[in-house]
Amino acid sequence: MRKIIKYTLIYAGLFYLILITTALISAHLFLSPSLNPIRERIREEMSRKVSEILRSSFPWLRIYGNNLMWALPMTLPYIGIFAFFFITMNTGIVLGALLSYTTSLSQKLSHILPLFLPHGILESLAYGLALYASVNGKRLSYSLKIMIYVAFILLIAAGVEYLEIMLWS
Repeated sequence: MRKIIKYTLIYAGLFYLILITTALISAHLFLSPSLNPIRERIREEMSRKVSEILRSSFPWLRIYGNNLMWALPMTLPYIGIFAFFFITMNTGIVLGALLSYTTSLSQKLSHILPLFLPHGILESLAYGLALYASVNGKRLSYSLKIMIYVAFILLIAAGVEYLEIMLWS
C-alpha cells in the first residue's frame, strides 16, 4: 500500500510537471502569428465544450465522463504510459493556447491555478494512480481493479469541480 501511495504521488507530480512545462512552451509558440488560426480554433472549441457541459442537465456527470474517458487508456498495461504522456501533453498544448491570449501574470495564473484547486489535485492523483496501474500491472485484471479506484476518485473530483464552478460564477 505504501508503494502505491508513493508512486501515485510521484506520478501525480510528473503529471503536473509535464502539463505545466508543455503549457508554458506552447503558450510561447502560440504567440507566433502563423499559429493564430489553430490557437483561435482551440479557444473556440474549448469555449463551446465548456458551455455545452454547463448547459447540460447533469454537468458534473459530463465532467466525470470526460475525465474518465481520458483516464481509462492510462490504466492499460504498457499502453497506458504512452496514453499518459499523450493526454497530458495534449492538455498542456490546449492550456498553452489559452495562456497565449493573456498578457498579465495574474491572468496566466488564473488559468493555471485551477490545477491546484481540490478538483485538480484529485484529478492528478487519479491520473497518477492510473499510470501506476499501467507501469506495475502486467495483467489487464490488475489494471481494471485499479480503474475502480481511479473512477471513484474522478467521481469525487467531478462533483468538487462542479461545486467550484458554481461558487466562482
